[in-house]
Formats: sequence, structure tokens, C-alpha cells
Amino acid sequence: MTRPADTKLTPGVPASLPAGRQQSLPCGIDCTLGSQYVLGLKAVNCRSGDTLAEEQVTAASKEKVLDTLGEAATKLRGQLGESLATVKKFDVPLEQATTSSLEALKAYSLGRYQHAIELDPNFATAYRVVGNYYVSLNEPGRASEYFTRRSSCGKHASEREKLSIAASYYNNVTGELDKAAQTLQEEIEDYAEIPAPYYRLSVVYATTRPV
Repeated sequence: MTRPADTKLTPGVPASLPAGRQQSLPCGIDCTLGSQYVLGLKAVNCRSGDTLAEEQVTAASKEKVLDTLGEAATKLRGQLGESLATVKKFDVPLEQATTSSLEALKAYSLGRYQHAIELDPNFATAYRVVGNYYVSLNEPGRASEYFTRRSSCGKHASEREKLSIAASYYNNVTGELDKAAQTLQEEIEDYAEIPAPYYRLSVVYATTRPV
């Protein structure tokens, strides 16, 4: 967006998001009340600036911030029209889907993935990102190391991330491309609106296509 990396997602920013982006979900700690933290989560229409849904919750302590934020996100999904069935199916506590460490999540959001792993050795998503970087650098040995380590902490991930973890493991570690394709197809069936698995599946098919 040609903006500085530390630009905050204030209410005026979503209107300048790329065409096609319909909503933004700015979230922040509004204030602290002694040892408590007041969290604000809001869904905004990028074109009109209208608020579609919002939640404000209070975490009893710093250690409870991620847990409380996850609960607020679940409520927000319902307000945005997601069915109770899918909310229940895909609902995972935020600290299990990502990390239980607020500091590790902050490092991850700043692109400091190695530091995020140092802060939380069970941060599966961070392992995935670093592994993908080594793939792009044509260092399959290092990539395999991170994909394998990520696979061992797969329980600390959302359902979609677990599928992504498995697909990357089959594709980059064991070489079982048929299993990678099957797993990506499952991801597409459950998360049809996410573009990434379509691209990854096309790469797998291109790799397995007879010359």
C-alpha cells in the first residue's frame, strides 16, 4: 500500500485498501485499568467506513489477553453472519491456534518469525513461514527442518493451519505429493474462499504432471 511498515490501521485507512477488499478487522488494546486490559475488535466496511460489528471485552491480566481476544472473535463471527455450525466447527482458542505468548504473537506480526519461535517453540505458524522462506531460497534441507519441527507441534494450530501443515509436510519433507494434493483439496472444501490452497494445489499438480 506504499505506506510505512509501522502505519496503524486507523478508521481512515481501510478505505484505501486494494480493490476487492470488503472488510477490515482492526483490533487493539484500548486502555489498561490497573492489571486489566480493555480490548476492542471491530469489523469495518472498507468502502463506506461503516461498522459492521464490534466487540469490547476486558482481560483480567496480560496472560489472559489472547484467550479473551479469541472469545471476542468468536462472538464477532456470529455478528457477521457466520452460522453457529461453522463457528462451532472451526472455533479454536486463539492461544491454541497461534501462540499462548503475547510477545511471540507481537514478534510474528512484525515479521520477526525466528524471534517468535524463540519466544514460543510451539508456534506452528511461525515454523511454516520460515520453512516457506527456505523453500523460496532453494534450501530444501533447512526448509525440511522447519516443516518437520512444525509438524511436531501441529496441535497448536487452527483446523485450517493443521491441513496446511500436513500438506507442506507431505510436499516438502516426505515427497508424498498425492497426499499433499488430497490434503489441499480438503482445505479447499472447508475454506473455499481462501485463495492460497488453490495455488498450492496447482503447484502440486504441475509437479506431478508427466513431461
